[in-house]
Amino acid sequence: MTAASHRSQDREPQSIAAAAHPPPCRRHQADYELALSDDQAFVAIEPEWLFRIAASVLQREHIETAEVSFALVDDAVIRRINRRYLNHDTATDVLSFPLHEGGGEQRVRTGRIEAEIIISGETATRVASELGRPPDEEVALYAVHGL
Repeated sequence: MTAASHRSQDREPQSIAAAAHPPPCRRHQADYELALSDDQAFVAIEPEWLFRIAASVLQREHIETAEVSFALVDDAVIRRINRRYLNHDTATDVLSFPLHEGGGEQRVRTGRIEAEIIISGETATRVASELGRPPDEEVALYAVHGL
């Protein structure tokens, strides 16, 4: 596990991006509640760094309140989630699950977002290596894309 690890388990998260224990790293800023669970060993992510990026994106998108949980996993886990919820039997870089009714239209109308964003640290590391950039920057790109 990386230094930024907050959760350790070998199975798919119980509620897409949530696992039983220990609790994920959380940050409450203004009206943004952001959480990170890290269940992979491919890239070290500083939670506060990721939360600052997410908060910046949310502010620029005029989101007033948000509850977003990020889960960093490996390719095997993201593949299981992708197969289970989207019927795609392949690993991918990021999956985003809006938890609010009405999707993007509701987000625009209410200025509120609730979501679970699953990111493959394994894919981020592989792609970053191919592109010659740091893997944490690839994770940040996936997080922004998921939002």
